[in-house]
Amino acid sequence: MQSQFPMHAQLALLPWVEDMARKKHADTAIDVYTRTPKKRGKPRYQLRAHDIENLNHVREYYLLTAWQLQNLRFSENSLPYVQLRLQTLSGNNPKEPAEAYLRRRGLYPGSFGNTVQLYYLGTPAINLLGQQGFPITTRHKRLDKLQELSFPPLIHALNVNDVLIAGRNLPKAAPDIRLESWQHDFDLQINPAYVEFERRLPQQTGGGVQSERVKIVPDGMLDFRLKLANADKERRRILLPEVDRGTETNIETFKQKIRAYVHYSLPGGAFEEQFGRANKRVVWIVTKGGQNRLYTLRKWCEEELAEQELDHEYNLFRFTLVEQVRTVEKHTGKEKISEELAIDPYTFFLTPIAFLPYHKDPDTLLWKP
Repeated sequence: MQSQFPMHAQLALLPWVEDMARKKHADTAIDVYTRTPKKRGKPRYQLRAHDIENLNHVREYYLLTAWQLQNLRFSENSLPYVQLRLQTLSGNNPKEPAEAYLRRRGLYPGSFGNTVQLYYLGTPAINLLGQQGFPITTRHKRLDKLQELSFPPLIHALNVNDVLIAGRNLPKAAPDIRLESWQHDFDLQINPAYVEFERRLPQQTGGGVQSERVKIVPDGMLDFRLKLANADKERRRILLPEVDRGTETNIETFKQKIRAYVHYSLPGGAFEEQFGRANKRVVWIVTKGGQNRLYTLRKWCEEELAEQELDHEYNLFRFTLVEQVRTVEKHTGKEKISEELAIDPYTFFLTPIAFLPYHKDPDTLLWKP
């Protein structure tokens, strides 16, 4: 027998149709329980004052590792905490979702797993620090260039940072000494110095002189001051580090830098234009190659000073050796070599570990205690 109700009326009588309608039009207080509650995301991490300080340290050094931030601000056993803070600020901590104020990349391009992580400013941090009045350079903004850097310039930059951070930490161990100012080599590259001079040519090739124009960009600048108890004036000494990882094999390139540094440092020269009158040292810091490399660089320096009849300028140069941090794994007992430089500020700057040209006994980089 044919139903007396139209087709749409028959569908309306089915229970599942009625249930769908109730869910679709659940606008009354009675039916509101049928709605699926929306999932709310975890609140974004709110920056604190110490986070701004951490971001500013990354800005100062351009590329920073967890151990370097630890050496700048935190205690000896705080590395796991520092790593967590950097993970959060880079947006890589699932327990504390945050905007990616920092970017990170591995030290070894194309590597996976447990590798050294380098952190640099992301766009949100660049904008934030810029709004707060911190200097932002073009190099900070070239995020693509930082991401594309290969291992040699990356590890060189990390070694330079270890040296600069050690200089910053020296006053903690020697309160009479303060670091008046310092500059990163990335900043020095913005306005490099140029020196022009006459070079003496080797007698083996006929002798004579030749004009040269050389660009000078140290790997950094550390301006130290010493206040003695019974003295009215402070002593001043500027250190210009040159980090050597054993990659410079061109003798002529190295010797050109030696003679250029001599003319750069002469009274009234380019050094004084940049930093004013000051006692100064150009410090070659060997981080790869050991004692053999140290001996080779000092020998090249002595040869060039003699060739140019500049032996009297030997006191400008120092050569020293810095090893990498070594640790022993608890479970295996194997020695592990870190990429971090083993620099104790007091030992590095205030004890006789640096060698002069023509001299057998080492000297201090700064003043003897």
